[in-house]
Formats: sequence, C-alpha cells, structure tokens
Amino acid sequence: MTPHDEQALRDLRRFRATAERISARGFDAFSDADDDILRLAARSLVINMSAAVDRLSPEFRARFPQVPWSSVRATRNIVAHAYDQVNDRVIWAAVTVDIPKLVDLLTSE
Repeated sequence: MTPHDEQALRDLRRFRATAERISARGFDAFSDADDDILRLAARSLVINMSAAVDRLSPEFRARFPQVPWSSVRATRNIVAHAYDQVNDRVIWAAVTVDIPKLVDLLTSE
C-alpha cells in the first residue's frame, strides 16, 4: 500500500464518520424542503468520496474487483455537473448504505 493509499483511506474513514452524522439526523431532516443544508453536505460528501477513491492506486483498486469504481465516478459526475438532475433518495442511500459499506470493505484488511 502506498502512502497515497494510506492517506486516501484515512480520508475515507473521516468521510464515513461524516456520513454517519448526516444519517443520524434522519431522512425527515435530510429531505426538509425548507432546509437543504444536509442534502448539500451529502452531495459534497459524494464528490469528496469519489476524489479520495480516485487517489487510490490502481494496484489497491485491483484488489477489490467487486467495487463498481466507474459507478462511484459516474455518481460524482452527476452530482457535480448535473446537480439539477440529482435524485436525493439516491444520495440518501449513498450516505446511509453505500459509503459506509464501501469504506468498511476498503479498510477491512
């Protein structure tokens, strides 16, 4: 594992903790039409997760062929460039399920 991999994994652990704080507030708070702060934070988290994953070495990523690496980047691209087309239920699923699951998998060794 390279030093860049180690740093990216530290970042991913930190992002997982952020995902937990967002999800702890619940879906009602996340989807509050009068307060978009949690939705915006979650979208930012998706972008940051993808950036950290992109920093993982090809050798590290090759150890996890079950991870849909291109889907991680595709989701990030939608959030970053087509923000008006983002389905917030997908972002909620990413924060509550996908991000924790991915980080747990990548840091389990």
